[in-house]
Amino acid sequence: MQEIEQLNAHLTEDDLSRAFPFRIRIDSNLTITLFGRGLKKIVPTICVGDILSQHFQILTPIESLEWEQITRNTDDLWILQTLASGLKLRGQILCKPQIIDFLISPWLNDAKGLVQHHLNMYDFAIHDPVHDFLLLKQAEKIALEDTQKINQELMREREAL
Repeated sequence: MQEIEQLNAHLTEDDLSRAFPFRIRIDSNLTITLFGRGLKKIVPTICVGDILSQHFQILTPIESLEWEQITRNTDDLWILQTLASGLKLRGQILCKPQIIDFLISPWLNDAKGLVQHHLNMYDFAIHDPVHDFLLLKQAEKIALEDTQKINQELMREREAL
């Protein structure tokens, strides 16, 4: 924990927002005190001062949104879902006295999700694996389509015999 505090002493809020463009910071009242630039694209109505539950439902690791429960689950994977669009975000939390940072990123299954949620690759941090994942998914889709075309050709040839 001391290393994180030392790191934060050298990182500005702008640095953290560039590294985690979908992050959310809440206080002990579960009030949003800060959020990353990318979050406004997927939750356009979000504002500093809103209560977290106005915009998000926590799917895991806890069921009820209470400060004590949140702070007891710092080593777990967190999945939040936007109430407006249903988009899921996943990541982890960092707890400090009276502050919690959700370091999260959209959980997309394909490139259509980018369009559906008005996102592009520049909205994500460079280190976010979503870039690689979406490229792999696209390659998989193309390979599957090619395989299906070959299969159809073989079926036509078989029928012709």
